[in-house]
Amino acid sequence: THRPSWWHEALWALRLSSPPGGTSMEDQLSKHYGAAVAYVFAWANLYIRGLWCLIAPLLILGCLFGAEPATLGEPHSLVWNALQLWTLLWSLVLAQAGRSRRRVLEAG
Repeated sequence: THRPSWWHEALWALRLSSPPGGTSMEDQLSKHYGAAVAYVFAWANLYIRGLWCLIAPLLILGCLFGAEPATLGEPHSLVWNALQLWTLLWSLVLAQAGRSRRRVLEAG
């Protein structure tokens, strides 16, 4: 059988790409453990990918602008509060995405 490259396995381990074998691996998971467990794995992958999408801008903006908790009115407080707002909005997007079974299975 064809073994995926090490970088593809690393991306999959971080849940940044689909698993080696793609849907065939998901089908095997479903056959072996059942559809409910396969769905939980797909749901977890959706949320992990969502966290990666959240972490990237937070790290970049946090490092560029030196975001840190500050008293309201200080220059750093605007960036800090904007990052908190971004986190709340992104959690709403992820929660909405997780409500659609089709979307969860596509992300798996």
